[in-house]
Amino acid sequence: MSLQVRVGGRLQPFRVVTLAILGQALLLLALLAAAGGSVLSFVGGRRLTNKHYDRLAERSGATITGDRFADAGARAMHLLMLAASGATLLLLLALVGKDYTLSYVQGRISSDLSLGFRLTSLWAGQEGSLLLWLFVLALCGTLMVRSLRRATVPAALLAHATGVVLTIATFFALLVAVIARPFAVVDQLSRDGAGMSPSLQNYWMAAHPPALYLGYVGVAIPFAIVAGALLARRHDDSWIATTRSWVLFSWSFLLLGLVLGARWAYEEIGWGGYWAWDPVENAALMPWLTATALLHSVMVQQRRGMMKFWNAVLATLTFGLSIFGTFITRSGVLSSVHSFVSSPVGWWFIGALAVLIVCSLVLLYRSRDLLSARHDVDSFVSREALLLFNNLLLVSLALVVLWGVVYPILTAAFTDSRISIEKPWYDFFATAFGLPLIFLLAFAPFIAWRGTAFKRVLRFALVPLGVSLAVGIAMILAGLGDSPAGIAAVSLGVLVIAGVFADFVRSLRAHRAAATSAALVPSIGRVLVRHRRRWGAWIAHAGIGLVVIAVAGSAWVTSTTRELRTGDRVELGNYTLVYEEVERERKGSRMLTRAVFAVSRDGEDLGLLRSGRDFHPASGEVSNEVGIRHDWLRAHDLFVTVDRLTEDGVVRAKLFVNPLVPLLWMAGLITVLGALIAALPDPRDRLRRERDDRNGDGGVEADDDAVHELRNGAPAPR
Repeated sequence: MSLQVRVGGRLQPFRVVTLAILGQALLLLALLAAAGGSVLSFVGGRRLTNKHYDRLAERSGATITGDRFADAGARAMHLLMLAASGATLLLLLALVGKDYTLSYVQGRISSDLSLGFRLTSLWAGQEGSLLLWLFVLALCGTLMVRSLRRATVPAALLAHATGVVLTIATFFALLVAVIARPFAVVDQLSRDGAGMSPSLQNYWMAAHPPALYLGYVGVAIPFAIVAGALLARRHDDSWIATTRSWVLFSWSFLLLGLVLGARWAYEEIGWGGYWAWDPVENAALMPWLTATALLHSVMVQQRRGMMKFWNAVLATLTFGLSIFGTFITRSGVLSSVHSFVSSPVGWWFIGALAVLIVCSLVLLYRSRDLLSARHDVDSFVSREALLLFNNLLLVSLALVVLWGVVYPILTAAFTDSRISIEKPWYDFFATAFGLPLIFLLAFAPFIAWRGTAFKRVLRFALVPLGVSLAVGIAMILAGLGDSPAGIAAVSLGVLVIAGVFADFVRSLRAHRAAATSAALVPSIGRVLVRHRRRWGAWIAHAGIGLVVIAVAGSAWVTSTTRELRTGDRVELGNYTLVYEEVERERKGSRMLTRAVFAVSRDGEDLGLLRSGRDFHPASGEVSNEVGIRHDWLRAHDLFVTVDRLTEDGVVRAKLFVNPLVPLLWMAGLITVLGALIAALPDPRDRLRRERDDRNGDGGVEADDDAVHELRNGAPAPR
């Protein structure tokens, strides 16, 4: 296959590289594997759901693991994984090797782009990011099959869940194979590419999009498992522990993506903050909020056999919001610094979302008999009641954010103007719903399943409450009383952390009382070994408490905007900055301009801080380069950005002292670490399920020394 390309100003024959042909062939193979595998899986699932197979299983005394159609569907998942992996690897090779015969490569990289950014350009554009999505979905689908097999779920459920994942993969494979092709060949070859957008040439972008994609794609797995259970007509909860692990997995990476994205915005956009309620930020926040609700309501189903219908709705809503968020990012209907350019691909997601909504409503209606609760709420002072209120607040907040996102779209569609909802509106509802949420989180360790006496709750919470109130009073005495919401948030964050510590101490006391050896170190070891999931939750909850405290720090930001000439001084808090000079240099293809400030605090010289702008001649774009001095000991940042710099050296500088911002990045990572620890498979789950099956209790309540103590006021007997 040949085409005419212009090289060095002359038309010359050029043979299209094999890489483009092979890559497109792999994408077509992925489409065939996904589409064919979904049909085979659903046929196999239907056959396994048939009563004939149930009777056959009873007669043989064995569990049917699958039939030829279901097995073929599972093999198709592996074929999809191989094809998607191969296509992704080929595109990476093209980017690293600067193969400008591919339109995607020519439009995303340039000869002066470093190897690291050539690799990250895989997700810097529409086509590459969709291919990455397909690869991650195939990877998660393959791991889902293995995890469900380890959990020994019914074969019909496994087949249907596989079919759901392959159906979703069919949509993405169709996009990359036909609509937005990453291996499309250029019409005219050039010596160099257009290069990467300056805003994406940031090291945080190496991790932010993949983490977010893992979260976005990860929420498809709980949806597929729930849909598979309903399609298989399963009344049991054999799948719930695996679902919980997948929810934790996707929740963790959604949070990690949000934190990394906030860090990127903090350093790259240069307005002085890290969260502006941007439409694309909101698009990632919404599924995280509903996933948080699902994570906790799944626990209620696992422990008490309740909230089954609600969990099915939440799994569908979370996945639907991830699809909606992708539409917002890729359609161009809303302006955002995070979004791709306007593209018809976004509207394919609206079609997919419409199909998802219709099919899910039909499935939920047909399966309503399978989703009845085994128990009712025994007491309002119980953990299941607390988690119900938690869910209502989280979903309400997600719907408020959703309304804020769609309102400009609706006003643009039905009126002559687009009306956007501003940051104060979001801040109000975030405070109104967020503070009660943190209060419920703080009291979770003090309340047992089925109910706890109110006096006993107060007795266990007395010390954490005292610590929280003392912190609030100390802040008022320190002159920080101008922000009641900020003081309340910090106090509640402290209450969460103190509650986690109190719960650990109480659990440790229960183990020491029940063990033959009451030595401290062995008791701590037993707590950590026996309750790995629980100490993962301790870490995650403590991390959330730290996040709340860090976010509350924005209530006490101090800032100033000054126009400065060489030698001018500006004071902000206990900092003094002297504008010394302007530095200009060429670095690669960029023109760097930096204003240099000498920084001191209380008379102590802290060195130089540089802030300015970079000009990229190839694209004509200008990028902000902020100056940040992290003070980890005092937990604040000195943040300097320059938004105007004249030829004679006059600068317009914005200076901020941002309290507690360094704590935010650390707290986010702590929370993710705790959630991933809690997501690790617990070998006791299988024993617990077998015990519950014998007792006919459907996974009602795990053995828990601290829960026994909460209910009875004494250590659990041995």
